[in-house]
Amino acid sequence: GASRPVQRSPNASLWHEPPGGRGPSEVVNGLLSGQDDTLFGMHRTLLRMERSTAFGEVTPVGGILVRPWRHRDHTRIPDVYARAFGNDPWPSDWDDFAEFDPKGVFIAESVDGAGVGFSICFCREDHGYISVVAVVPEYRRRGIGSALVATAMEYLASQGLGRVRIDAYTDAPAAVATYRSLGFEVYETIVDREADPPGAAEE
Repeated sequence: GASRPVQRSPNASLWHEPPGGRGPSEVVNGLLSGQDDTLFGMHRTLLRMERSTAFGEVTPVGGILVRPWRHRDHTRIPDVYARAFGNDPWPSDWDDFAEFDPKGVFIAESVDGAGVGFSICFCREDHGYISVVAVVPEYRRRGIGSALVATAMEYLASQGLGRVRIDAYTDAPAAVATYRSLGFEVYETIVDREADPPGAAEE
């Protein structure tokens, strides 16, 4: 089916798609860099990346707890999203989609219990997919994004999935570097050329 439209986030590294869609993953770790305008409109290159779910121990981040989703986080996720991406919060039904698995949502909390990041992953027929990784601005570049990705991989492996996929645009080099440092390798490259913000690529 068609993907839901993506939204441009001025303070985010990547285009973002609501979690029920099937588009790019995102890591918030810097300002969106400039894009190349072409005769066809906006030109962006999406890297679809993959690796084994086999991953050693998740490296702890000082002063940060990465834990599974709890019911009370239903209202916290939209708030963290808004702080991370500079957009309006997600609607209250953000988790109302077929692939939603509460066990595949992970929250990063500071020592005072404040939500500072989250990741969302799904189990698919033959692989896992990490849809969203977000970290609020004041907590970036501390390894929280890497810890959220690694925790998601650990969960996907526990569900019997041997491969995990994640996406990043090339104009978000910090996100690409983070994923590569975690062992992800590009298996497909997609070039988007659209005059308006691009729709998400189908997996």
